[in-house]
Amino acid sequence: MRWRLPIFNDLFSKSLKLFNAVRKLLIVIVLGCCGILNIKAQNPKIEYLAHAAFILESSEGTRVLIDPYQSYFALGYEFPTKIDVDFVLITHPHFDHDASKHFSQNVPVFREAGEYSFNDVTFTGIASKHGGAEEMSKRGFQAYNTIWVVEMDGIKVGHLGDNEVVSDDEVAALGNMDYIIGQPTDAHFEKFKGDATYIPNHYLLPQITDYKNWMQPVDEWLTGKESINNVSGNSTELTKSMTSSILHLQPSATVSAWPEDYVKALVETGKASALLRTGKTDVAEEAMSHLNKVIELAPYTLNGYLQKANLLARQEKHQEAVELMEKALARTPNADWSREVSARKLLAQGYDKLGRFQLALQQYRWLARHDRITNLNDIKAAQDYITKFGNK
Repeated sequence: MRWRLPIFNDLFSKSLKLFNAVRKLLIVIVLGCCGILNIKAQNPKIEYLAHAAFILESSEGTRVLIDPYQSYFALGYEFPTKIDVDFVLITHPHFDHDASKHFSQNVPVFREAGEYSFNDVTFTGIASKHGGAEEMSKRGFQAYNTIWVVEMDGIKVGHLGDNEVVSDDEVAALGNMDYIIGQPTDAHFEKFKGDATYIPNHYLLPQITDYKNWMQPVDEWLTGKESINNVSGNSTELTKSMTSSILHLQPSATVSAWPEDYVKALVETGKASALLRTGKTDVAEEAMSHLNKVIELAPYTLNGYLQKANLLARQEKHQEAVELMEKALARTPNADWSREVSARKLLAQGYDKLGRFQLALQQYRWLARHDRITNLNDIKAAQDYITKFGNK
């Protein structure tokens, strides 16, 4: 008969448990090093593309893109062509915040206030107003702005878009935030200082392009600020505890300055515009020559087509204008929403002039249906036309 003293039985049992624990740990380490186990990061990650465009990625790999910008409109650089995300959030329908047409056929796009979830990510849209909303509304422009709050892995990130300075009610609606993406202005920053890490965006990026627009570099705003985490790259992990007041990210290396042919096209556009501003009737042919060069240099944008079609319409050449716009829309499927709105309005007006009322009706219905991106005056014009011709 085999037997052991109780003290030896206890030592043997503890030794066996320790051995099994060490063995399991070694197996996990070996399998992890070999890539057999998918060991996930504990913290979510943020990537800065450029301007106001950010990608947030959860520890489980869910990726959300906020405010992609249009490539060929005022900023001086292109939007990266290969972006893999699960869904897209839009704060408002301006060219520098809404290039969702790049994704709308393939991934969900959200722009309305409300509460949502996707995989392991929850996100909330808070209705607010764009800066200068009152004046914008008077001019017939869309003035809404949706503040997005994204929560992943217990960390909350808010993107303010182009909102007016957040009100106390909006701050209360945001609640306890870990990170806030906002413009480099003290009026915004002071609202969250000490309570959330502030990530500036929406500024000039001279490290990418020497093209000058309405913005300034962020350096001057950062000067004199304390507790800045200057990240050398465009991405970093997000942690729960606030380690700095400001998180400053570099733009992505995948973002490139405008190609040379587009820069040349802009020069030709400027020449045509200067001629047309004179109001002289004998400059139309020369202006048209410049616009033809714009289309030749940059056929992938609607810019040249739109200006030429407008000039043709002014000359009462509506058939030519319509044919040009039809061709342009077919050649530029990823044109930004604002340009497409202009193109479809021009098409609708051209069809109407030609007595092709059903085709005009189709375009006006498109404008009315896209009532979150179409200007308010154009929506009203579309609705009036639908009322007049919709039952004929």
